Amino acid sequence: MKTYIVRRDGRERRLTIRPLQENRFEVTIDGDVHEVDVRTYASDALSLLIDNRSVEATYAFQGERLALCIRNEEFDLELQDERKKKKRAPGVAGHTAGPEIIKAAMPGKIVEVKVRAGDLIEPKAGVVVMEAMKMENEIACRRGGRVRTVCVVQGQTVEKGAVLVEIDPETE
Repeated sequence: MKTYIVRRDGRERRLTIRPLQENRFEVTIDGDVHEVDVRTYASDALSLLIDNRSVEATYAFQGERLALCIRNEEFDLELQDERKKKKRAPGVAGHTAGPEIIKAAMPGKIVEVKVRAGDLIEPKAGVVVMEAMKMENEIACRRGGRVRTVCVVQGQTVEKGAVLVEIDPETE
């Protein structure tokens, strides 16, 4: 199943596509469910059977944009994979604005804390060593910057999702 955020005319909609059988999909748009049969008949053209109604469409991708034409009506859509969008959200690795908040991916015990509040660290620097499932894992930041807060101490047991370290991006 794939989930996308579709943006058209400044409005966001959630689109989920779940394969049913070859060429058949369950498509959900903001909670409205449709059964769609898709057949390609040219390099840029589709024959669609949406809830037993036949529709022809032409399309062209350009990066994350999709130009779609259905029944002579043109749609300029911006598609974004929901997982990629979450990764780009403030406070999540990969996004350049706001703090980087490093959380425990699983329950474990803090073996070593490698940074202190106020430290300036490079991208991909190790910040905490955590033991989980009988293995020690070094947890690193992605962007680097100035350590705002260290939320754990050596020997502490943490649950999945616990905040370990917060890092502010270094701005000049």
